[in-house]
Amino acid sequence: MKIRVRYRSRDGERLVSWRGPDDPSPGSFTYGMDPDTFLQAFIWNGTRPVARTAPWTGYLTISGQLRVSAGAVIYMAVVDTEEEMYITYRLSDGAAPTRFVLAYSGEYQLQSWGSSEWALVGKWPADECDLYGHCGPYAYCDGTATGAPTCKCLDGFEPASPEDWSSGRFAHGCRRKKALRCGGGGGGFVTLPGIKPPDKFVLVGNRTSEECAMECTKNCSCVAYAYANLSSSGSSTKDGTRCLVWAGELIDTEKVTDVAGTRSDTLYLRIAGLDAGTRPKTSSAVKIVLPAVLLSAILILTSTLAWFKFKGKKQKRGKHETLVLGNLNTLEHSGEENPTQGFEFSVASFRDIAAVTNNFHESFMIGQGGFGKVYKAKLNGREVAIKRLSRDSEQGIAEFRNEVILIAKLQHRNLVRFISCCIEGDEKLLIFEYMPNKGLDALLFSMISS
Repeated sequence: MKIRVRYRSRDGERLVSWRGPDDPSPGSFTYGMDPDTFLQAFIWNGTRPVARTAPWTGYLTISGQLRVSAGAVIYMAVVDTEEEMYITYRLSDGAAPTRFVLAYSGEYQLQSWGSSEWALVGKWPADECDLYGHCGPYAYCDGTATGAPTCKCLDGFEPASPEDWSSGRFAHGCRRKKALRCGGGGGGFVTLPGIKPPDKFVLVGNRTSEECAMECTKNCSCVAYAYANLSSSGSSTKDGTRCLVWAGELIDTEKVTDVAGTRSDTLYLRIAGLDAGTRPKTSSAVKIVLPAVLLSAILILTSTLAWFKFKGKKQKRGKHETLVLGNLNTLEHSGEENPTQGFEFSVASFRDIAAVTNNFHESFMIGQGGFGKVYKAKLNGREVAIKRLSRDSEQGIAEFRNEVILIAKLQHRNLVRFISCCIEGDEKLLIFEYMPNKGLDALLFSMISS
């Protein structure tokens, strides 16, 4: 099933909850993509928003994965075409039946079939930070610190009602300490990294970083902006930039870690008392560290590609890394001496590979054998052949390391060029230059027959 929104009509399918635990008639809760921005998804109670994902990183195909049990992986994707944008997912081979359900309570749940019943794997909203506008306008919910989530005012703001704030009532949010004025008193921008951007933004297309900043600077009513350069994703059919600007109140903001599929943004917030021509140093109130992060969200996009919060699962992810082949054996703690110490080259992200192959769809497959399958795709603007080793293969990390080293060293003008590899979890992939001619077996047999 596709959860989608159509560009022309701005409508699309939504999940609808039951009215009650034993009443399957339509309930009041719905889940779907935002028809106004096309960049985020909501849970609504009627017309009232209950929860909102972070804005995705643009009009590009993005994907992610979530391991729900031993050997079971869900591959998520947001796919964009000229007519529509939609959310989809598929399961790894051998995985138990798994489903997303919008419960009558308004929770978006991930459930996996056990021996005799559906088991809850995760849910969204997962805590107070997920609730739409929990901290009120001009405030953010900090869910990254140890302990319960905490509401805090954005830089340059203070609680609108100190009494309510100290009592744990945050509906009134925060207010400016010093009002903005047009002209020389228009204020400057403080840099807030690691932020889930607020709702009610306006998307401005085809802007550079400087042009996006100017879009907000020259407009007295603009209170914040966020920019992302998406050209590295390899799309040539859509705008490769994402400039978001805000002219009204900032609502539903959160301090987040960069979990799978949910890209945190840097928010440039306009406050009084700053030189309009400069950006100060990053606010210490919202500095975050992004190590191996808590996998607390799953949805797309993307961003995220999670887009829903699930507690207790960790996952390391990087877009592009440098792989030191000599260090691969440490993954299996073999302790053996490594003769290839210092042999380095770039490594592709599994998320990127899944994106360019539409989660390894059959339409991209060009070959299959005992080792696994081969897919043809375009990665970073070039055609490549991607060899995906079968999960049934008994080849371990050490053996795979040796194969990569051998292939990387055997670079010759008469051999297909080795480009990169990918190792994430139990996924092992080799990436080669794509050659459109036939294989060696076809050439040999044609010579014999002639």
